[in-house]
Amino acid sequence: MTLIHFISLATLTFFHSLTCAQLLSPPSTGISLSLNLISALSPKSPLYPGNLSPSERIQKIIQISEARIMYLTSTMSNDDEIYSTNSLQHRRFYAYFAKISLGSPKQSQFLAVDTGSGLIWTQCEPCLNCYNQAIPIFDPQSSTSYEKLPSGDPRCKENQRKPIVKPDCSYELVNNGESLTIGFASTETFTFLNNQGQEFTLPNIVFGCSNNNTRMPFVGTKVSGVLGLNTDPFSLGIQLKEKISNTSRFSYCLHPSLQPENDDSTSLLKFGKDAVFPKGKKYQTTSILKNDFNDYQLSLESISIGEQRVTFQPRSTPSVGRNGTFLDFGSIVTFMESDPYNVVMEKIDEYFRSVGHRRVSPPPETEGKFDYCYNYGGNMENFVSMTYHFSGDASLKVDPLQLYLVIRDAFCVTIIPSKSFTGTDFTVIGALHQQNTRFVFNLDKNVVQFAPEDCSKDT
Repeated sequence: MTLIHFISLATLTFFHSLTCAQLLSPPSTGISLSLNLISALSPKSPLYPGNLSPSERIQKIIQISEARIMYLTSTMSNDDEIYSTNSLQHRRFYAYFAKISLGSPKQSQFLAVDTGSGLIWTQCEPCLNCYNQAIPIFDPQSSTSYEKLPSGDPRCKENQRKPIVKPDCSYELVNNGESLTIGFASTETFTFLNNQGQEFTLPNIVFGCSNNNTRMPFVGTKVSGVLGLNTDPFSLGIQLKEKISNTSRFSYCLHPSLQPENDDSTSLLKFGKDAVFPKGKKYQTTSILKNDFNDYQLSLESISIGEQRVTFQPRSTPSVGRNGTFLDFGSIVTFMESDPYNVVMEKIDEYFRSVGHRRVSPPPETEGKFDYCYNYGGNMENFVSMTYHFSGDASLKVDPLQLYLVIRDAFCVTIIPSKSFTGTDFTVIGALHQQNTRFVFNLDKNVVQFAPEDCSKDT
């Protein structure tokens, strides 16, 4: 297998673009809104780094994953040393973006799509302190549909353990005690555009109008803010409940792309009526654990290597703090906490040695981040799969094409031990391990459902 072939197999989810929205049925029967994400390395990306060599692509994947896990660690920690101001400023820790418009008349913006954030926000004039943005900053004074939420608005209330928006409708998002963005909750008309140029407009979306931003990773780019997708009441998925189909539900299916630079195919992030499995499709269900961060945390009970189920040190109760297991497509590779990592890699190592694969040093483009790499024999016929087992008897199988990176004459297991890297012990299941699986996030029932699917056929 060539390195180009490796790129097509192992970085499938990362290089296709997402940018649109569709009205697929009339409001009387429910509406389905579909957004296309733009991956960071796509030519359509606001952070497009140019035409990279295969080795440079691998490095970018690892760097984005590394920056993402450090960012997530900082949001879950009180340790001010975990994430420095310098690394926040220069490391771009988002993998996907969406192009939307807001205001009347419309003003186009690129937003980072983040399953680890709740608020939708963008830089706004007049700026007290804004980072340099390569496209015009949103100006609410030029929009006839903009409204700033007044102090005491019922939407601005202490309805969570760690609310984003304060009762006076101001907000301040911080990391390690330092402000990242400050502004006021507002409402505005959002317009989404599909690939056929059709527009879909939604009024009165609550978003953050940010006019004081520091230490943000978007300096000099077209990215103006963040589109939050977690379980917070201000996230897009929950806000759309009353606007499109009376349900807080979204889904995505990340699929392969053989030629990422030129491929026009897209993976859809669907909301509402069409955020479901095909009729008759069997799927698995596991609960979303409540936590202080409103992120998608699951209860991981065991892991199988091939048909061999392995266990690790059980927790007396599911962890809902800094430790635990999270789904997050902002990281491309997977980071794993110590107990499962040690037993999983021991079994993987035993397997590959038994079938004649010799352990080798990680290729230089991996920057030494993968501990377990082996000599590659030219095919994946004897490569073992891995399965995550969650509460509710729900199992997520990771096939070899998603589990290993083939780099010239070696292959590496796409799992990094989180504690040795960040000092914090938790698991983040990244985009590679999620590809070719449909995930449905049903926020009304507080569950994640999933089933294998050929995501390249998703429309």
